[in-house]
Amino acid sequence: MILTGVIENIFPEETRGNFRFTNIWLQEQNSQYPQTWQISFFNDEGKWLKRFSSGDLVNVNVAILGKKRSSNGQEVVFTTIRGVKIEKLK
Repeated sequence: MILTGVIENIFPEETRGNFRFTNIWLQEQNSQYPQTWQISFFNDEGKWLKRFSSGDLVNVNVAILGKKRSSNGQEVVFTTIRGVKIEKLK
């Protein structure tokens, strides 16, 4: 799946255990009800973002990940949008 929009924010890299990730907020353009997505780039993929800044119009190829967890007898699903490729548009 490809999401197109303007980078609203690139957050600093975070680490949890041996796992690193960098999040961006991508705002959809040219829609009556624009959406904003948080997209995560994992481990070394976060380095790709050094070429980009807020305000850049981009295409982001994404994978949608979901993980089910049980806590206190209730099941919860966590969904993550993972960036697998990003390219600047003109």
